[in-house]
Amino acid sequence: MSPTPLHVPFRAPLRAVALAAALLLTLGACGDDVVGETSAPTSGTPSAEPEPSASPTDEPKSTPSAAPTASASSDPSGRITITAPAPGAEVAAPFEVRGEANVYEATVSWELRDGEGIVADGFTTADEAYTMAPYRFTVEGVPSGDYTLVLFEADASDGEGTTARTEQPVTVTP
Repeated sequence: MSPTPLHVPFRAPLRAVALAAALLLTLGACGDDVVGETSAPTSGTPSAEPEPSASPTDEPKSTPSAAPTASASSDPSGRITITAPAPGAEVAAPFEVRGEANVYEATVSWELRDGEGIVADGFTTADEAYTMAPYRFTVEGVPSGDYTLVLFEADASDGEGTTARTEQPVTVTP
């Protein structure tokens, strides 16, 4: 006997419901962890006490890729560091500037200033955005003299936001 026309339209919705149920069961078996996050192991008994927080004696979980040298006027947020040249260093042009930054779209802007204003400027990109990542650039074509090297995050909000900024003295020798 052939199926009555009443049963035929219900086959597609039943298949869809069965497929959705199978998908939900599969996803449910995966757990609720988000990629990149881990959860602390739990014991079989609930506890009213919170887990202890990290103490100052705990070991750090990661180490920076380069030991930053403190800047003469360091960025209070710690989002831009200069590892070379050292504050007050004497360098011959062209010279390389290196460090780490955690800035918007990985863009590190820079200026070389003297008492009159900006002598050279530009930008570079860190290896990654939104995390401390290394950057490097070369300052070329500047005459001998005493300068202030300024690195900063350009303000994308037309002055409404806070930007990272660090500066330090450097002397360019012949």
